[in-house]
Amino acid sequence: MRSERRNAIALDDAYFYCRQLETGGQKPDLFKLCNAIRTLDYALNEHDESPLPMTLCVEAWSRVRTGLFNILVSSFAGYVFVYDQFETLVEPGAEWPESGLIEFFPDRMNRTNEGYRARFEQLDRDVIMPVRWAFAEGRQQIAPPDFGQEAEPSQAINTQAGEARDLLQRLNEVCEEQACEGKKHAHRKWWQLYWEADGCPNKRQKNLLQKQMVALQSVWGTPSA
Repeated sequence: MRSERRNAIALDDAYFYCRQLETGGQKPDLFKLCNAIRTLDYALNEHDESPLPMTLCVEAWSRVRTGLFNILVSSFAGYVFVYDQFETLVEPGAEWPESGLIEFFPDRMNRTNEGYRARFEQLDRDVIMPVRWAFAEGRQQIAPPDFGQEAEPSQAINTQAGEARDLLQRLNEVCEEQACEGKKHAHRKWWQLYWEADGCPNKRQKNLLQKQMVALQSVWGTPSA
């Protein structure tokens, strides 16, 4: 009896969590979503044999589960596996089966064997189409940007870090280009001073020219002949 009560509370929590997500009252949380889906999977799979209290009909609970699954796939990065109607794995890049299901493994779940399934017809169009595009490109990895959403914080950080590295690399390239141009200019100036000093009859003026040559050499090195 106590177990049935806990199950009923867990089911109600899953329902209200789904409603909050759909209305924007909460942001998707990976672990809450997975726990809610697991709760519903247990209840729905055991419904015919176990007297679990179901405050909604089976069809309604199935819709709640589908809603949570759609949010899970579109909100978090992970791997998608596609199966045909006979539950045979279809390789990415192959022809998309007319009917079948997908299995989603979130990246951030500790258990690598923890996948969540849904049939094609249960998926929202805004969810299944990006999955199909990724599949057609030969990709199994999907992420929120595939669905027009912002990347997860960890992904955003990685993206920003990658952009920062690219920027630094480009700055280094620009600095190297400018340094190369500066060296060429300095060496041209050095030779100009050399020839001026070589033909200068004024000793004081010649010393000034040679000091400028030494200053250029200390920074840019002695130019090759």
